[in-house]
Amino acid sequence: ADEVWAAVDDRMNKKRKKDGEGGSANEDAGSNARAKIGAQFRELKEGLSSVTEDEWASIPEVGDYSLRYKQKQRDDVFTPLADSILEQ
Repeated sequence: ADEVWAAVDDRMNKKRKKDGEGGSANEDAGSNARAKIGAQFRELKEGLSSVTEDEWASIPEVGDYSLRYKQKQRDDVFTPLADSILEQ
């Protein structure tokens, strides 16, 4: 049984190397994705160090434009009444 599992592990390692993932079976694939995203924004993050306090204060606040808050603002919603109420 150990020989079978060793063969499976070898095949999976070869497949990972072929696909470009590399590394061992214990590596977390999610951590690699997070590292790539962080690298994409590295230059922008470094550029933020040169922003002055006045420039930072002049950045406009982000409003909440979600649908939930738009629906709460509608006050004139038509609700039909039952015929028994209208007859009274």
